[in-house]
Amino acid sequence: MTTPNDDLVRAALEDAASTVTEDGLRPLAAPVSGGRGRLRLRWAFPGVAMLAAALLALLVLAVPRVWDGGRGGPAMSPAAYAGAEYVLEGTGMGPAAEVTIEEVATGRTIGRVRAPAGSGGFLHAAGAGDNRTFYLATADARACLVRFHRLVLGEDGAPGPLEPMPELAIPGRPADGFGLLAVAKGGGRLAYSTVGCGPGAASEGRITIVLTGNGARTHIDLIPGATASQLRWARDEEHVSAKLARDGADGYELWVFGGGDDVRRVTFGDPAARLVVGTVAPDGDEVVAVLATGDTLRMVWYSLDTGTITRRVPLPGASAKDGAIGGGELVEGRGGDGYAVLIGDRLYRVRGTAVESEPVRDGGGLGGGNGVW
Repeated sequence: MTTPNDDLVRAALEDAASTVTEDGLRPLAAPVSGGRGRLRLRWAFPGVAMLAAALLALLVLAVPRVWDGGRGGPAMSPAAYAGAEYVLEGTGMGPAAEVTIEEVATGRTIGRVRAPAGSGGFLHAAGAGDNRTFYLATADARACLVRFHRLVLGEDGAPGPLEPMPELAIPGRPADGFGLLAVAKGGGRLAYSTVGCGPGAASEGRITIVLTGNGARTHIDLIPGATASQLRWARDEEHVSAKLARDGADGYELWVFGGGDDVRRVTFGDPAARLVVGTVAPDGDEVVAVLATGDTLRMVWYSLDTGTITRRVPLPGASAKDGAIGGGELVEGRGGDGYAVLIGDRLYRVRGTAVESEPVRDGGGLGGGNGVW
């Protein structure tokens, strides 16, 4: 594997990033007419403004040389690019009896945390942006509840006690796909995607926003038959984006949810284009997404004010056949002018209209696959 060039390293050290994952959703729904959707917002506590924010990443493209799993040569990984010291491994591919905390620089296992007895195992996890605080989800099928637990690491990465947070439990069962849990930077809010319980309830998709300090929540009921995944918070903490899928149709749609009736479906104006991954920009006025037409991939900037694409940047050498690590990692640079996406075994970084790429290795404990930080 080649060493990153000097420009990439300098750019990497300037960026700030964050994460998330997904593409295991069911086929998506036919487009809904109009820019605003027929979604119902229900407030569990009056006066609590709906907080939501499109996923996004805290990117600090740094530390490109890390442990390579004994294969020889320097390695790159999502966690290393994010500047993370530790990564939480084990969730995202079905119930996990335990999660492990691993050191990015060495691949060394720092500790293990067992799922609570009788919980069925950890299903999803998300970090709060400090690389020390994590929220983990378990499901209680009999009670039709999703429960949350908080884990805080010490400065040396050692896990503290797992803290149950019963006041945050939400009704429903986990939806399909990756990225069902997203935590806002600072850990003050989380978003989770569920469907209903019981016969015929699998199509009752919902996103719930929960204030972790007091359990106040907002329920966002989705279009009938739709489910959400790849939840992402915007830095403004007022918008959250989600990738929607519905039975009986091909492709996916990107929706952005803000306060009150600020609910928008992003239409890219190209019926042949398929959504790979998307996120709301920090100011909440723009969406950045990766689209596929055939096997060709491109990154686009879409204005929520005008409803039009303002910039298109092809990703040379990238193919939709390669898939995307973790279902699609889209990370944003500190100045807002740089974005990167992991496709196959390469990271493509876009600044303005310039594109550069470097090979990336999934090194297990390096935050490849379904690791979170």
